[in-house]
Amino acid sequence: MLFSVTYRFIGELPNPESQYALVIEQPRGSAVGRPYKLQSEGTFQSIAEGVRTRDGPFTAYLVEITGEQSRRVVSDKISLR
Repeated sequence: MLFSVTYRFIGELPNPESQYALVIEQPRGSAVGRPYKLQSEGTFQSIAEGVRTRDGPFTAYLVEITGEQSRRVVSDKISLR
């Protein structure tokens, strides 16, 4: 399933050393999209492998991925139905 995300950082800017990815949670698990380097605002598209429309409802949010692959939630969690 393809998701298009328009974003804007408020307060702090994205860390230039980090990458960011969209997480899609569904009742049977979660999918993490390809990591991106982000600017202070913009749009990107993310493919959630194995996620189908009928598998919803979904929760979506953005995570920061540091060099050691730890993840930190950096956005609100949004419900998608």
